[in-house]
Amino acid sequence: QRLKVAYALERVSAGEKVTVAAHAAGYGSSQNLARAVKQRAGGSVSVQAASLTIQNGGQIASTAAGIGPGGDIAVTIAGAVNLAGVALDGSVSGITASATPGSQGAAGQVTLTAGGALSLSGGAQISSATAGSGNGGTLIVASGGPLTLSGAGSGIVALASATASGNAGSVSVGAPQITLTSGAQIASTT
Repeated sequence: QRLKVAYALERVSAGEKVTVAAHAAGYGSSQNLARAVKQRAGGSVSVQAASLTIQNGGQIASTAAGIGPGGDIAVTIAGAVNLAGVALDGSVSGITASATPGSQGAAGQVTLTAGGALSLSGGAQISSATAGSGNGGTLIVASGGPLTLSGAGSGIVALASATASGNAGSVSVGAPQITLTSGAQIASTT
């Protein structure tokens, strides 16, 4: 099931698996997206499924691009979650909330709950970032199985960029086993 939705409150429920991937040719990314534009708040994004794969630059995303805050993202998966790779245009696979340069609204909160193993590789990220005056959102990641992050650029990251006057959000991660290799990271950076 490919997801491409814009500018609304979005809710996706799937009995089996959900896969989000960039276009086959690798141009652009496929996104489940909520965006705050001008003075309105962005809608929330909710995804529930048995398993989730996000690859080749696919994203579940929420963006604040004006005065209003970005929407929160809540992803609840009964089994395994696999986030992997980047698209040819450099778009990273992942789950992300952001506030763009010049925005005043805060980035949304990202909550991911996986009942099974959680894997991020090849530059994939779970992130909340601000490049504006609003703060970055909180990241809450919980995995019932092992959490594995591998490869440079892969990570669970809250970030305030050089253009931001807002602060990065906090990061909370829980799993029975956490493994970071080859430059992967869990971080909050202002």
